[in-house]
Amino acid sequence: KTKMEYFKIKIKGILIPRSVFIALTGLYMAGLLFSSSRPVLKVPGTEDKVMEQIYNFAHLPAYAILTFLLLCSMDSATPTAQGTAFLISFVFGAANEVVQFYTPGRYFQVSDMMTNGTGALLTLVIPKIREVYLKKREAYLVKRKNYN
Repeated sequence: KTKMEYFKIKIKGILIPRSVFIALTGLYMAGLLFSSSRPVLKVPGTEDKVMEQIYNFAHLPAYAILTFLLLCSMDSATPTAQGTAFLISFVFGAANEVVQFYTPGRYFQVSDMMTNGTGALLTLVIPKIREVYLKKREAYLVKRKNYN
């Protein structure tokens, strides 16, 4: 198989074809669009602020997962691919907010767009933080070993 056909993810030693990630990404995006376009019929006086906060927080992992799937669907993890995955995720989140504007019981919220973008960004930032931590840890262990 050529490099274009596979992303560098192995699960129990099995190399996963990019086409699987492309299909999963499409299904996931369809699921997000479906869930955000369902009308919500609220009875006045029954608003639950805690549940509303939980739903708002759910945007973080939802768009982090979307960005991860988009990255897995691409040929590489270059900065250009990462930027593209972030941009697609952010624009898709903004489009979902526009859909909600026209959906009964739903509202367009800039804060949701920012939460979507933050979730997408976390997918790109967390591995970088981990990489820096592991390099510093390794340097510390080497230094410690040299002193003993």
